[in-house]
Amino acid sequence: MTGRAFRCVACGGTAFSPRFTGCRDLYLGHPLVVDYARCSACSLVQQHPVPTDLGALYADYPIHAGKSGLHEWFRRVVLKGVYFDPRNLPAGSRLLDFGCGDGWFLDSIKKAGVGCEGYEFQPDHARRLSAQLGLPVFSETDHLARERAGAYQAITLHYVLEHVANPRATLASLAPLLAPGGLLYILVPNVESWEGRLFARRWHGLDPPRHISFPTPSVMQTLAADAGLLLETTRCVAFPSTSAASLVSVVAGRYRHALYLAALPAGLILSRLAPSGSLSYVLRKAGPTSFAQPTSS
Repeated sequence: MTGRAFRCVACGGTAFSPRFTGCRDLYLGHPLVVDYARCSACSLVQQHPVPTDLGALYADYPIHAGKSGLHEWFRRVVLKGVYFDPRNLPAGSRLLDFGCGDGWFLDSIKKAGVGCEGYEFQPDHARRLSAQLGLPVFSETDHLARERAGAYQAITLHYVLEHVANPRATLASLAPLLAPGGLLYILVPNVESWEGRLFARRWHGLDPPRHISFPTPSVMQTLAADAGLLLETTRCVAFPSTSAASLVSVVAGRYRHALYLAALPAGLILSRLAPSGSLSYVLRKAGPTSFAQPTSS
């Protein structure tokens, strides 16, 4: 572990114990090797130290690249029941997809008739997505704060919060954008899951150096309260990609896409039998609401 002072990104605690050391990027091969620590106060597992230049970790990030039609179909099958279901929203609702990746989810809910907008922190990528989708995709949180206060019935963060250096500030900035009764739907990898413990540094959900922290239910409850929100539901979801890709890393020493496709049936079975590799959270803003919490489809 580095000699730099530890500071928990959730509670601000300064005492820690090592969790994983010498973690290499088994997915994309970035040269940065990182350590993870557990906060002694709130038990959050996070990188220590937190990288100072997060943008440099996403050069040529494949998650942002366009995908084939076959990949699109395949992804929808794998993610069925994992991502937010727009059928839970009433007519006339507006949704913000915060960290919208290659825009596939935005495109799908646009086709479902839901008013939607997106956010990506890299301006060039946000502009490309906006032109591609024919939707507003923002890259400045200040603009959202000025122009979209109280505008959204739902904000989605699908595998996004683990990437940010300050989850407390992120949730605090998003809460004012919700209409009364609106919700935040959050998906994060579950580092305390059986697969996180079994595969340890080779667990695909760890994804060093891009994943900074892994909020557990108790941590999320604190983060929600700090943002003026209520943690309404927590559930484990069946996400086969992490277990399948982890098996590949054990066998091949790093991620290999062809082997991942071969391992995916095993990942589907494992994730359905013991769905703990990811956690979904619903955070609600106080006020009347006319729509239900997300459910599995």
